[in-house]
Amino acid sequence: MHLPDGSQVVSCGYDGTIRIWEVETGICNHTLFGHYSAVYGIAHSLGGDEIASVSYDTTVRVWGVATGECHIFIGHNTSLWSLTYSPRCDQIISGGNDGSIRVWDIEARACLWTLTGHSEKVNRILYSSQGDLAVSASNDKSVRLWDMTSGQCRAVIQDFQGTVNDIAWIESSGGINYLVAGSSDGVVGMWKVRMDEGHCHVSLRWITKKGRLDVIDAVIQDAQGLNQPGR
Repeated sequence: MHLPDGSQVVSCGYDGTIRIWEVETGICNHTLFGHYSAVYGIAHSLGGDEIASVSYDTTVRVWGVATGECHIFIGHNTSLWSLTYSPRCDQIISGGNDGSIRVWDIEARACLWTLTGHSEKVNRILYSSQGDLAVSASNDKSVRLWDMTSGQCRAVIQDFQGTVNDIAWIESSGGINYLVAGSSDGVVGMWKVRMDEGHCHVSLRWITKKGRLDVIDAVIQDAQGLNQPGR
């Protein structure tokens, strides 16, 4: 993971350490000790002055890049795999091997909510750019959208036959945004997400399954080289 100024790279390992490297020289400037088991995920704050990490040891830790000072967040009961900062960097959201998701207030070092719904490991978590929604992808073959003002699940996408490994959030104007997700069965899809007076509306735009692309409510113009039906 690159820090925002591009001069340093952060890595994590099975030995429980986090290392900060100079890109230009390849020298390790800092080694952060604290986790006592494998570190599976790291994220940086917007300015790059903090690093957050999650580990098999069930803890979330926040580190000062310059000082190495560490704050520990305890509450999960299982190993952790994913995390992200909120856009304002006042919260961290973390996902566990048991499907649990916790939202942490960084300054108070307290858990604001435990988000329940996933039944298996949470592979990836994202905030929307406004911070009002979070999106999670899981081994339980689903994607969930969460309201970050209430901690409630607003929508569940279950168009997959395999574990959902990654997600991306695409912002657009007019309050309409797009979610892209991919799973281990080769399915990749895009869904339109629209918030309207606190209600979350999700609709499929396109999806690929077994080499076939299905497009919803679209017009294709000037297409060339298409096969005749039945060929």
